[in-house]
Amino acid sequence: MSLYLLGLAVISGLILFLIFYVKNGTYNLSIVNIFLLFEYLSFSIFFFYLLDNKLVKKIILISIPLFFIFTIYTFLRSKLNTYNPQPFMVEFLAFMIVILIYFYEKMLKVSVVPIYKTISFWICVAFFIYFTGSFFYFLLANSSKDSVFVRQMKQIFSSVSIVKDIILCLAWFAHEPTGKEPIINVPEGLGLDDDLPFLKNTNV
Repeated sequence: MSLYLLGLAVISGLILFLIFYVKNGTYNLSIVNIFLLFEYLSFSIFFFYLLDNKLVKKIILISIPLFFIFTIYTFLRSKLNTYNPQPFMVEFLAFMIVILIYFYEKMLKVSVVPIYKTISFWICVAFFIYFTGSFFYFLLANSSKDSVFVRQMKQIFSSVSIVKDIILCLAWFAHEPTGKEPIINVPEGLGLDDDLPFLKNTNV
C-alpha cells in the first residue's frame, strides 16, 4: 500500500507540474483528463483489493473501460478550451458509494484490531470527505453564476482538500492488520436491538 500511494503521489505531482507550466488551454484539458483516467484506474485497483464483495469487485473492473470511454467521449464532445466536470462528478459519486460499501463490510465484522486504528479506514475517511466535498463543489459551483458564491465554494473545496491531506498524513500512524488477526462475523438478523424500548409495542 505504501508503494502504491507513493507512486500515485509522484505521478499526480508530475501531472500537476505539467498543468502549471503548459500554458496552452487545450493541452491543459488533455492533461487533466489523462490525470482523471489515471486517478480512476488507481482508485479502482485500490478498492478492488480492499473490498471482499465479489460482485462489487466485478462491477469495479467492468466500470473501468466504461468510464474511460465516457471520459474520452465527453472530452471530444466538449467545446474547445471548455472544461466539462461530468466525468469528475461520476467518479466522485461512484467512489462515494464504494466507500460506503467498504464501511458496511467492516460493520459486519468484529476484529481484535478496532477499525479506527487501521490505515485503510482513515484513507477511506479522507477520500470520502474529499469525494463528497468535491462532488457538491462541482455540482453547485458550475450551476451558479454568482461570483461570490463560486468563490465561497472554492474556499470550501480548498478546506476539504486540506482536511483530506491532513487525515492521509495522520493515517500512517495507524496499524494495518496483517490478516492473521481473528475476525468474528456478525450474522445478519441476529436481533440484538429487539429489546430497545422504542422498538417495543406500546399499544395498550
